[in-house]
Amino acid sequence: MGGFLNMKITQRTVSLAGASRYHEPIKYIDRIFREHVLIYCLCGEYEIFDNDLPFRLEKDDVMFQHAGVHHYGLTPCKPDTAILFVHFGCDGKDSYSADFNTPPEGFAFLPTVISAARQPSVKRIFQRVVDDWIEIVDERESSYHLKRLIEEISQIGHTTDIDSRKNGIIERCLEIIRQNPDRYFTTSDFSSMLFKSQSTIRNVFRANMNKSLYEYQRDHKLSLVKTMLETTSMKLHEIAQQTGYCDEYQMSKTFKKTYGMTPGQYRQQLSKSPETSEENKK
Repeated sequence: MGGFLNMKITQRTVSLAGASRYHEPIKYIDRIFREHVLIYCLCGEYEIFDNDLPFRLEKDDVMFQHAGVHHYGLTPCKPDTAILFVHFGCDGKDSYSADFNTPPEGFAFLPTVISAARQPSVKRIFQRVVDDWIEIVDERESSYHLKRLIEEISQIGHTTDIDSRKNGIIERCLEIIRQNPDRYFTTSDFSSMLFKSQSTIRNVFRANMNKSLYEYQRDHKLSLVKTMLETTSMKLHEIAQQTGYCDEYQMSKTFKKTYGMTPGQYRQQLSKSPETSEENKK
């Protein structure tokens, strides 16, 4: 799952580095690396799954891929997407967690995805590590630059965590969703309301909630639909209207996909249950 790496900041060996540009749309290759991997998105857009969690890389986003974790893509990247990549060694003391934790002193804090748009030094050092590999410089110099890169990314990751908590991004998103059950909000909507980049909102929400904004809203609305079916006699089209669905058909289709039955069938099932029958007698 998407998470964070705590690893001792030491001079590790770069095993592979380079740059790729995809002139035609292509899906990220299905793979599990034995080493850690860092990816810098120079331009374009790339969707990459970290196990079952999708992350969308945009310009100046950095992705950390933990060794042994399944990464793959389902949606092709945009034409002319370009990335830098660095592979480096790991050891048994590297720990991977889904929690935001302050790393111990001397350890790095590497989120799955961060934006380095405001830290040009990350791109500069990343390019230097790639150049070191291509030019076959001394291994100690290459390891030193990799160490600097990890330190820079760790600092951004830790600062992003503090800022996200301080500014209450998650809390505000959840509050807005719960106060407006009849609406579906896009990342762009939240970006405008919270004055944060879409990339920041998307990735912070995913990292904290382990699901996308869309998935959270879908599950929240379905929970509301179930509650209304259980506690009210509202017609299906009224429930659909109050929970942000275009119509009764769309609501029923989504409900059945999740629960294996339509809202109407669920309500009939409730009416036949012993508990419901007793309530009706009262």
